[in-house]
Amino acid sequence: MSSATVSTRRNARAFHYFGCEFDEASFGRFFLDPKAFGEKLAYLGFTVVKPLPETMIGRTCIVPPAETECIAFPYEPNLFGTDLKVLSLPFQEQDKEVAACATNALWTMLHGTAQVFEHTVLTPLQITRSALAHSPLIRRTLPNEGLDISQIAAVIRGIGWKPS
Repeated sequence: MSSATVSTRRNARAFHYFGCEFDEASFGRFFLDPKAFGEKLAYLGFTVVKPLPETMIGRTCIVPPAETECIAFPYEPNLFGTDLKVLSLPFQEQDKEVAACATNALWTMLHGTAQVFEHTVLTPLQITRSALAHSPLIRRTLPNEGLDISQIAAVIRGIGWKPS
């Protein structure tokens, strides 16, 4: 397996993974003629690494193992002007500020259901704000310590569904 690293917005780095071995010269040739590599490139996905002291793993889309049955949708990252494609369901590390456990679970779920039911994918901050919009604020919105069941239900109602 090989990987490439590029800088993204706000000093984050994106790591791209490939299922084939290649050296620096062949990687350079890829950018001159990506179609020449075809399926041999075997793009496996990417991870965004954020420049934060504790929570570094941002959006990650990696091809699931072949023997697993899971929901996967096309994501099309761009690497140095070359469009790539990976079938995946994104996930990311939970943090202590915005996206605790339930928020991240909702974020991942909304990525999958948006592909099927055509609703908006909320950011972790939008999920937290939606969850707390109808709750009496006993504490500050951020940092958020996590969502309770009624707050999770509020997010689900917010996209037009009826939680049960």
